[in-house]
Amino acid sequence: MLKLSMSRPPTPFGEKCGTAAGYAVHQWHNEEICQPCRTAYNQKSKERMKERNARLTAQDKERIKLTHARWYEKNKEKVLKKGKKWREQNHDKVISKKAKRRSVISESYSIQQVLERYGTDCHICHKPINLKAPRRAGSKGWELSLHIDHVIPLAKGGTNLLENVKPAHGKCNLRKSANV
Repeated sequence: MLKLSMSRPPTPFGEKCGTAAGYAVHQWHNEEICQPCRTAYNQKSKERMKERNARLTAQDKERIKLTHARWYEKNKEKVLKKGKKWREQNHDKVISKKAKRRSVISESYSIQQVLERYGTDCHICHKPINLKAPRRAGSKGWELSLHIDHVIPLAKGGTNLLENVKPAHGKCNLRKSANV
C-alpha cells in the first residue's frame, strides 16, 4: 500500500487509542495496531455488517448468495487445496476441534501411532486393511480403506484418546456407526 508523506502530529494515544478511530490513526502512522484499537475496530465492523444485512432485501441476499456460489465454483479447486494444506499442517487442531465440538476428553495422535499400536488389521472383522485405497466413501475401493474408529463412540461418551481409537475398514466403521 502506497502512503503519501504528509506531516501529521504524533499519535494521540490518550485521545483516540482504544477506538475504531485510533485504529485508523495507527494505520496512518504505519504503526503496529494495539489490541484495544483492533478490538474496537472489529466490533465496529461487526456492527456495520449487522446494519448492512438488516437493510438488505431478500432479492439482494439471493444475488449475493449467487455471486458467492459462482466465485466458489470458479475457485473450488483452489479453496479445497488450501483447506487440505491447512488440515495437513494443523492436524492437531482438526482433531481438537472435533473433540471440542462434542466436549470430550481429547489428545493429539497420528494415524501412524494408531497403526503402530494396533496393527493394520480391521479390529471389527479382523481382515487386512488396504492402506493405499482411497478413504473417501463412494470412491472406488473405499470399503477396504483405513478409517480410525472410536471403539466407544464419541456420541456415547467415548474419549478421543489413543486408547479409544483403532483401525477399521471404511465399510465396517460406517456400518457400526454409533452402536457399541
